[in-house]
Amino acid sequence: MQTIPGVAAVSAYGFLAELGTLKQYSSRKLSLISGLTPRIVSSGTSVNHSCLSKRGSARVRQLLYLDCMTAVTRIPESNTQYRNLIAKSKAKMTARCACMRKLLLIIRTVVVQERPYRDFRKFPQNALDF
Repeated sequence: MQTIPGVAAVSAYGFLAELGTLKQYSSRKLSLISGLTPRIVSSGTSVNHSCLSKRGSARVRQLLYLDCMTAVTRIPESNTQYRNLIAKSKAKMTARCACMRKLLLIIRTVVVQERPYRDFRKFPQNALDF
């Protein structure tokens, strides 16, 4: 995990303590456990807004937020996603949360495939979708 830009030793141990080995989770289940899925707030037939569900571990979200601050500047895919969401007039926190989820999926991919991040560019395009 520490080969990923932005993920330090404290974060890696924190993820292991909170989530375990990460091999037992699918990408969707991992997003649910971390609380990074959207929750739609509605009343009757009108949809008012959406926000993070925050049903998972607050510690995991805290670690992801801190790691994402660095990863957005160092990982080109995250930087592109962040810039595109900001260009679509999304809030900065919404764009950051999307990058947090992307970082979590990158972490999961690196752990499951047991390869360092520097070899990540050699992964197939849909490596995050298994």
